[in-house]
Amino acid sequence: MAGKQQRGQETSDKILKTALKLFSRHELSIERLSEESAVSIGSIYHHFSNLHGVSAALYQSSMADLLQTIIEAVRAQTTAKNKVMAQARAYIEWTRDRKNAARFIHASAYAPYMQQYEQEIRQAKEPILQELMALFEPHIRAGELIALPLPLYEILLIGPLAELARRWLSGGSGLDLEAAWEFLPERIWQSVQPKEH
Repeated sequence: MAGKQQRGQETSDKILKTALKLFSRHELSIERLSEESAVSIGSIYHHFSNLHGVSAALYQSSMADLLQTIIEAVRAQTTAKNKVMAQARAYIEWTRDRKNAARFIHASAYAPYMQQYEQEIRQAKEPILQELMALFEPHIRAGELIALPLPLYEILLIGPLAELARRWLSGGSGLDLEAAWEFLPERIWQSVQPKEH
């Protein structure tokens, strides 16, 4: 059973990796996915139901990779400021290094599969966001960070970075990621500092 599950996971991973490559070339379809991955159309349907299912799974996988990268960077720090700065820089670095996955995330905002798979996507994302926020909670309790509901923290910590990534990925904005690396993390840190700081 374990061997069968492993083969199934390997096939799923292969499909998603190929789907991202095809997305970057504007060629994503079931037929091209089957041809390029050497996985039968029947097997793709078995694993993901349809192309929307593939896309939703690719979004979840890309988002999980981004958030886990941020979590690793934050976990390596001890102070509130360093954690906030690390999460911002990890987001910028991930966007630069995984441009196709970042572009897929941002292109997904109004895609049909986001609505169709909304519940599954939210259920997959929520525990990872909670794991990330748990790293900041001791600093919130200690008064080193302002106390806010999770959705507002997500807006302050990740919102500016997501907008930076969206504009940079779209091209033509003139945004320089290196300049953003120096400027934006400090401003994000200031946005979550208590007033007395």
